[in-house]
Amino acid sequence: MTVQSLIADAVSQSADSAQDILEWHPSKGESMKALAAFVLVPLALGQVVGILSATQIAGWYKGIRKPAWQPPAIVFGPVWSLIYTIMGVGAWQVWKHGGWAAQQDVLALWVFQLIFNLLWNPLFFLKHDMALALFDIGALWSLIVVLIGAFWRVEPSAAYLQLPYLAWVSFASVLNYTLLKLNTVPAPKNRTA
Repeated sequence: MTVQSLIADAVSQSADSAQDILEWHPSKGESMKALAAFVLVPLALGQVVGILSATQIAGWYKGIRKPAWQPPAIVFGPVWSLIYTIMGVGAWQVWKHGGWAAQQDVLALWVFQLIFNLLWNPLFFLKHDMALALFDIGALWSLIVVLIGAFWRVEPSAAYLQLPYLAWVSFASVLNYTLLKLNTVPAPKNRTA
């Protein structure tokens, strides 16, 4: 074999692989397994993080100052469960357009924002670092906006599914900021004699 024939063979194989990705369609079984994974993994991880924070929510969080407009604690679990579900359905819709191979960048972005999502809870409830949690949720908000744009280019309905997530994180950001302001002790003024 000559170098030219090796290059021609490699180019041909690459073209065949690219065509396979473009023509890839998951079987119904693969698709349902992927849907279950995209929905259940965030739900399970969110549940674990929630369980780890439960004692702090019942103790430390109960004792801090809160705005009158904060929803009751019972609202947060169901809302996050719904959010994680629609996040997963949106990612699955993107995945159906060629799987991980074709949508690697978009799905990696989805995983990355999920990490920021899951980090907020321990930063706020376990470390009691409202400022760092505010930074995290601000970064998360930005990632969600980018994710919506990335999803839109692949599957517009997947992007639409992220809008309630963006709305809830917007609300949570304002709540985080308000809690930080209400519970930050001002530095004593330096008085000179």
